[in-house]
Amino acid sequence: MGCAECREHLSARLDGEDEFAFAIDVELHLDTCRDCRQWTEQIARITRITRASSEQSVPRLDTLAPPNPGRERLRLLLRVLLAVLAVGQLVIGTLQIVFGEAPPGEPGHTAFAHAGNMNAAWNIGLGIGFAWITYRTDRATGLLPTLTGCLAILTLLSVNDLLTGRALSGQLAVHSVALIGLVTVAALAMLHRRDAAEAEVEARYRSQTTVTSRNA
Repeated sequence: MGCAECREHLSARLDGEDEFAFAIDVELHLDTCRDCRQWTEQIARITRITRASSEQSVPRLDTLAPPNPGRERLRLLLRVLLAVLAVGQLVIGTLQIVFGEAPPGEPGHTAFAHAGNMNAAWNIGLGIGFAWITYRTDRATGLLPTLTGCLAILTLLSVNDLLTGRALSGQLAVHSVALIGLVTVAALAMLHRRDAAEAEVEARYRSQTTVTSRNA
């Protein structure tokens, strides 16, 4: 048996493969080859160091964050609140469709009617979005950019209308439902990101544990 073949069988042995059929030939070669004996000692030392490093880098399972009942209760409360807000938005939009149209013949009747319908569509669409997030809280992050942008512009315009006397505070109060909804959706998104981060840590732990056990 030559050095190359001997080292190939030794590598397989260190990897845990069954090399019993070649064990005698390998040992006979090692008895007569100083280079292969030194190579074997060096590879065995490197393998031990690698395995020890892998075991130290794997976090203990009991150090991972345990299930948090308080977080689940908070998630449930947020979902209930968002469901109530969804109903509120749907009611607001429906009332705007039924009672929001200006009397025919009034100046700007057509433009006013169209603007009212657009506003109603926004509120109904927002209610549907809130209802969907109540059902699928993992989708909360996807709604945040659009919701935040729309409500930021709405807030600026509402403040301007209030300061210039083009709107009353009572008229703007309906927007508080959407603002509370934004905060609720953001909180649900934060909880989902925390869950995803913990799941990733646990998955990494299990993956590293599997690799370590195979190399042991």
